[in-house]
Amino acid sequence: MTKTTMKNNLIGKCVWLSIGVSCLLSTNLLAQGQSPAKRYEQMQRGLSSGWNTWDTRSVLTHVLLPYGAAIDLNLTNAAGQRVNNFRIGDRNPEAPVMHPGPHTYDGFYTDISLDWKGQKLRIQSASEGWNNLILITPLADNEANGTIIITPKALWYRENKIEIKDNTFTLKPFGEDWQIDARVNGNILETNKQGITVSTAQPIVIACGMNVDLAAAQAFIQSHYDAFVKKNKERFGKDYEVYNAMQNVLGWDNIYDPSLHKVITPVSRIWNMNNSMNPSLGGYSMYCWDTYFASMMLATGNKELAYANAVEMTNSITEKGFVPNFSSDNDYKSRDRSQPPVGSMAFWNIYQKYKEKWVLEYVYDKLLSWNRWWDKNRSVDGLLCWGSTPFDKVTYRYWETEGVNDTFGGALESGLDNSHMYDDILFDKEKHVQKLNDVGLSSLYVMDCDLLAKIAGELGKSSDAKELRERGESYRMNLNKLWDSKQGFYYNRHTDTGALNPRISPTNFYPLLANAPTQAQAERMIKEHLFNPNEFWGEWVIPSTPRNDPAFNDNNYWRGRIWAPLNFLVYMGLCNYDLPEARKALSEKSKNLLLKGWLSNGYVFENYNSVTGDGDDVRNSDKFYHWGALLGFITLMEDGFFKEENPADNAAANNAEQNEDWKIEANARIEKYRKEDINIRVVQNGKPVKGATVKVDMTDNEFRFGSNIFIWSEEDSPAMNAYKSQFADVFNFATLAFYWGGYEAERGKPGYAHSKKVADWCKANGIHGKGHPLIWNTGEPKWVKNLSDEELYEAQIGRVYDCADYFKETIDTWDVVNEMVGWDRENYWTYAPRLTSLVVNNKGKVPFSKAGFEAARKGNPNATLLINDWMVDDRYENLLNNLTDENGKPVFDAVGIQSHMHYSGAWNNDTIMYLCDKFAKYGKPIHFTEVTILSSLEKRSWGSLKPGEAVPTDPEGEEYQRANVERFYTMIFSHPATAAITWWDFSDRGAWRYAPAGFLRSDMSPKPAYTALKKLIKEDWATHATIKTNKSGVAKVRAFRGKYTFTVTLPNGKTVVKTFSDTIAKDKTTFELNIGN
Repeated sequence: MTKTTMKNNLIGKCVWLSIGVSCLLSTNLLAQGQSPAKRYEQMQRGLSSGWNTWDTRSVLTHVLLPYGAAIDLNLTNAAGQRVNNFRIGDRNPEAPVMHPGPHTYDGFYTDISLDWKGQKLRIQSASEGWNNLILITPLADNEANGTIIITPKALWYRENKIEIKDNTFTLKPFGEDWQIDARVNGNILETNKQGITVSTAQPIVIACGMNVDLAAAQAFIQSHYDAFVKKNKERFGKDYEVYNAMQNVLGWDNIYDPSLHKVITPVSRIWNMNNSMNPSLGGYSMYCWDTYFASMMLATGNKELAYANAVEMTNSITEKGFVPNFSSDNDYKSRDRSQPPVGSMAFWNIYQKYKEKWVLEYVYDKLLSWNRWWDKNRSVDGLLCWGSTPFDKVTYRYWETEGVNDTFGGALESGLDNSHMYDDILFDKEKHVQKLNDVGLSSLYVMDCDLLAKIAGELGKSSDAKELRERGESYRMNLNKLWDSKQGFYYNRHTDTGALNPRISPTNFYPLLANAPTQAQAERMIKEHLFNPNEFWGEWVIPSTPRNDPAFNDNNYWRGRIWAPLNFLVYMGLCNYDLPEARKALSEKSKNLLLKGWLSNGYVFENYNSVTGDGDDVRNSDKFYHWGALLGFITLMEDGFFKEENPADNAAANNAEQNEDWKIEANARIEKYRKEDINIRVVQNGKPVKGATVKVDMTDNEFRFGSNIFIWSEEDSPAMNAYKSQFADVFNFATLAFYWGGYEAERGKPGYAHSKKVADWCKANGIHGKGHPLIWNTGEPKWVKNLSDEELYEAQIGRVYDCADYFKETIDTWDVVNEMVGWDRENYWTYAPRLTSLVVNNKGKVPFSKAGFEAARKGNPNATLLINDWMVDDRYENLLNNLTDENGKPVFDAVGIQSHMHYSGAWNNDTIMYLCDKFAKYGKPIHFTEVTILSSLEKRSWGSLKPGEAVPTDPEGEEYQRANVERFYTMIFSHPATAAITWWDFSDRGAWRYAPAGFLRSDMSPKPAYTALKKLIKEDWATHATIKTNKSGVAKVRAFRGKYTFTVTLPNGKTVVKTFSDTIAKDKTTFELNIGN
């Protein structure tokens, strides 16, 4: 390499570095007060710069943005034929066959091969800043008589001065004081004003801003290849080709559109050109759910492109307030119909990775408008139908007429254009909907409500979040009407007849996305339908039409073929349940289908044959359509490659932001609802004592902070001693295990001894005891199977009374009824068949629950009695509404809300406040009974782990847990209706589902969350003050409610010290301390 070459390379790297630094600086500056709109525009300007294959018309046109200066490559053969458009997957028999290789998103490296009329070439490029190098290498069997014409040009009417001379050319953007000097090395045959013609029999080098020979060019290209490809191979390991396929189809589909002035990633370049209003300028076609899915995939490797595509699709919202089925150049869009509502899904998942609120703020109003539009325009009988609404034409193009206000238009809105499910479905031209409640759409809408409510919560829009949750809950309840218990599946319903439609597709699994089915129902759906080889299972899955439907054999588009988005949405639904085998199986089969086409020819198909797995067997399967890569994205998600970036930094950033908003408000509520102004009067010999010192010290908080204490034992070991001491150091509340199957394994021999030891230890350490649970249909004793219904009923109710009575001196709180809402779940017939049958088939949920509360009340009239459940939706409310005595008063003393956050991650603030507000209406204290926030960021199906497979805690996860424990506890403590929080479990050792849930690690060392919580409970939320009495003998202080000691020291050097104990409460704020003589 010559000194000149090295110098130019160094300059190139410096330019590239300066651009990167500028982008970083501008990104940081954006956080300093710029509006989301300004921030987005600046981000787009950053994307729209540098060399890349920006022009949608040809992947061999290299363009420098923002200037529009371009190098266009054309081919000619010996017969004089010429080609200037190169598109991957072009089915025209005269078109070049393109085999795509790696393509970075930013043009740093690209690699593609072609085969056209005997010419077989490999074209690689590498860019750094304004410098760009293109290397063209002839492959084996290349036709020696071919030529390539290198045509410098200006695109999109952007002004550039272009000069061509010999083997060089210059590109000078208008108005700039610099230019790019380019040199062509190769066997040059001709140079004219239009370009430079070079033989393709030997390698060709096109060097912009650089002066390199062939060897230096090859080394430069190789260095970029290594930097990109080797890095990805190291990162993704066995999943490299999966990521490679996904990243490359997105990279090659990435374009700049001059009408939008934006960088976007449409479905494919062929679709762009087919739908373009002006092919000479390019064009684009963005499809709704396609683009949102692309944004999620892009988030794996490029945050800005993820944002760009999700935002641009959302910004295409119509005048009526919905995101259209498609949006194209010249304002051509589907104003009659939308497409599956997955926008909130995309934004929420991207937010989970990058934790940047500004982009949520930017699109929120449009997402909310879209959500409300569905409810207003597509709802019939409490569920949604696909439709098409007439509108005034704008462009007078084909899709402004075809399908509008008819069944086909509704099918197009579904995204499943010619699906068998919509054969012969009637259309309501007044309501503009198909006469079919669609289970897929209704489920996606519930998911949209749920996720948009979370987004609203993150943005502090509480009223919107409440609206969305209530609307989502209403639709979720109505989805139950589509469940066929005989078939174990959800079905579409004819709105004109009320009959269920037996024709199904993968969309019938979408209730999993809505969290509508129970675990048992979900298991039936998978076992009886997804894994059914007569319907959806097989070597290649999931067919869009079940194999036993006549339309399966059509093998035509959405009739019988496999579509990646269906696989992906079913997978995402599986993630809501404990179905690890199903997730893994679907992931493996989806991956195999993707790699079949990718490894053989570098294609990612729009759809695939369900029998052969081929994607190239029909003409209406685009060969390079980016959503086909969702098949691989499933595997990347399953293997943990889609997770939060820099979680500790994000948590710290979010905490810093939260300190300025929610935390101030929460602390104000704590000050208002948890503290009292107290007056302490010191009296001696009947007279007030002026100048006495009163030391005020809390000994027990009125609020109950606790954990289960299930692994407590008498073992005298360092680990157990550490467990006990650290428990007693922070908590005033402990949950003891009273699971019937273990507590009374032999009839008539309850486990008094161990439970009494635990309860006595708690009492001795000032810890209030709670028993859990008295009634629950999991793990019933084996001996109950021989009892009659009445004998079992008496045994169960008798056990309730016995526990409450025997432990009345040490346990003052009981979870009397546990998870009654889901008592009839199908898996409970296996866990506890006799108790389940007793309630479901004989006693009934409400009478049985009332009997339990009555027995517990008799056993201990002074105890606090809870009902406890994790299903905190309308079904829980319905149960609570019916648990009243003859006077209409609740039979329970407190409402228990479980909050295991193994799968969902930590609830946001609005979810917490929403639930508190929702259940405060019963006028009873709320106990958060089973709280779990994990200290590992690994996404697992926690219920699938076995002993010895516990997932270890990790530093990033521990920081995540700490930050969210502080926030969660602060929010709960700040709500006036709450009275207790119980963590589940105290230590990772023996934790439920072998998850890293504890405040202590398995070795009993404390995690950061323990230290942070201890500070909150023992310092921030406890009053310790020293005050003096005034001339009236009164000392005043504002203190947290709870039990206290008041220590009085007389003035004037006297040493009389006296300690009193009392309780500060709402109705107890004045104290008189008489110290006698």
